[in-house]
This record gives sequence, structure tokens and C-alpha cells, in this order.
Amino acid sequence: MDELIQALVTDIHVLRDDYNAKFTTGVRLFLPVTNEYGEHIDLRKPSGERISKFDTNHYRPICLDFEM
Repeated sequence: MDELIQALVTDIHVLRDDYNAKFTTGVRLFLPVTNEYGEHIDLRKPSGERISKFDTNHYRPICLDFEM
């Protein structure tokens, strides 16, 4: 997981610094959960409900007209 975090941060820095990207919309991070062999596993929420993925959405677009 630490390597994934570093890779994501590095990619964001490359987009910003090397490609001069300043804004983005519709950002979505999909993290399929697997064991050490790459086999799909299910997780459980604190309520006991099974989940098969952890899906993160960034609902606040990073663009100038968002506040309009």
C-alpha cells in the first residue's frame, strides 16, 4: 500500500509539474482488494456488510467554475 500511495502522489506531481495540468474534474479512484496472490477478496464494513471494492470519489471538482 505504501508503494501505491507513493506512485499516486508521484503521478499527480508529474501531471502538475511536467504537463502543467492545473485543473481536473471527475476524479475517481477504484481500488480492487486482493490477497498477496492477486485473488479477489471481500472486506467487511464495521456494520458487518460485505464489500468487494473500495471506491473513492472526489466530489469537489478542481476547476475555476465550481463555485459559480
